[in-house]
Amino acid sequence: MSVFKGTPISVEDMLAAKDNRFAYQQNLTKNYSGTIVSFKLNIPGAVKSNDIIVDIFNEGLLAWNQCIFENGFEVLKFKSSYEKTGPEYFAVLQDAPLLIKEMTAKIEEEHFLGRLFDFDVLDSKLQQYGRSQIGKPRRKCLICEDDAFVCGRSRIHDLEDVITHIVNLATTYLY
Repeated sequence: MSVFKGTPISVEDMLAAKDNRFAYQQNLTKNYSGTIVSFKLNIPGAVKSNDIIVDIFNEGLLAWNQCIFENGFEVLKFKSSYEKTGPEYFAVLQDAPLLIKEMTAKIEEEHFLGRLFDFDVLDSKLQQYGRSQIGKPRRKCLICEDDAFVCGRSRIHDLEDVITHIVNLATTYLY
């Protein structure tokens, strides 16, 4: 029994959400010329939306909006959605993708909850800009500080331990 309360979603739900996200990003490129930011959370397990997850997401949006304001980014379009597959945010900005990637990586690295944030930055051809393109290493695991991709792929950590850690982080920071 997970410490996360909420409705579990299926693999099919997640694949459909991924397809919908890509279709929306394609639509944005047809209507706007600029850099696309897609923001969601790194939450393992089958529960992708509940009060804690929404609060973490809203904290990430607050940090992003502060970044937009402080850096004078020009936002052409934005949209937030709160689905059972997890909250998502999209924005199209007039500014350069590498500059925006640097700012989103800074949020992910410096915010207390930043390890849970997942900002993707794409250009108008939907080319994704990664951390390596701005001289940053891969992200670290929440539990052991090793490479997050390696730990996630190998499932070295118990899912309940990871979720408990996320809840503890959120509780410490938000409540």
